[in-house]
Amino acid sequence: MQTALPIDIHNHSEHSYDGHSTVMEMCQAALEKNIGVFSITDHYDYEGPGQDLTQLNAAIKQSVADLTAAKEFFKGKMEVLTGVELGQPLDNQPEAEALQAAYPFDFILAGLHNAPGRIDLFDYDPKDESCDLDAELELYFRHTLDIISWGRFDSLAHLTYPFRYIIRLGMSDYPFGKWDDLLDAAVKALVDKGLAIELNAGGFRPSLANPNIPFYAIPDAKWIRRYRELGGERLTMGTDSHRPFHVGVGLENCMAIAKEAGFRDLCYFVDRQPRFVRF
Repeated sequence: MQTALPIDIHNHSEHSYDGHSTVMEMCQAALEKNIGVFSITDHYDYEGPGQDLTQLNAAIKQSVADLTAAKEFFKGKMEVLTGVELGQPLDNQPEAEALQAAYPFDFILAGLHNAPGRIDLFDYDPKDESCDLDAELELYFRHTLDIISWGRFDSLAHLTYPFRYIIRLGMSDYPFGKWDDLLDAAVKALVDKGLAIELNAGGFRPSLANPNIPFYAIPDAKWIRRYRELGGERLTMGTDSHRPFHVGVGLENCMAIAKEAGFRDLCYFVDRQPRFVRF
């Protein structure tokens, strides 16, 4: 079935620590916005060996149960996928791999929010002189390469995640290009391993805190072009929504970027196998 917005497969429900709405509420919002394929990818973030995973395990168990029910409820109207976002998977690689084996996920995102033992770049404070931003970013992008080398996921989420928060702090003049070599290496590694890259629409949501922040794609369009130039074919797309009214926002902008880069199909996964939909 042709839909105005083919896929939105990176979203979060109340089963994520930063989610606000039920799986059914998020899915209903997607249906109302004429999205063809929708996934909830609730957070499962690792913090290293010794972490108490009790709450995370309970949350992901309920997330999968709710998504399984939603698959049936929306059958024939919208395809619902069972997903997860594995945050910092190498912080506890055995547990990350055990989780994959424990549930029938359709789709696994790998997300990196901080290098091992370092701050989440969401919490970066430019007034904190003890935090060396360049040092944090180098650790972050080098660890991104480690995750890609591990490769036990379907798509890499928000490749330039730290840039989102640098921009939101009003640091749009930061010399982002100094990381081009590491980002190019990451894109090339994704292509070489046959892994998908995500085009994240989260930067197209208006900022209530600062309405002067420009809209932007995550990663920048040049990395989507580069992925395609190198032969990459698996482009996933998501809004990274945590509330129903954010579902679908910015997808049209992302589809324009994808088309300009040479893509005619978007990728999603069922039973961890890639499928493609023309847009």
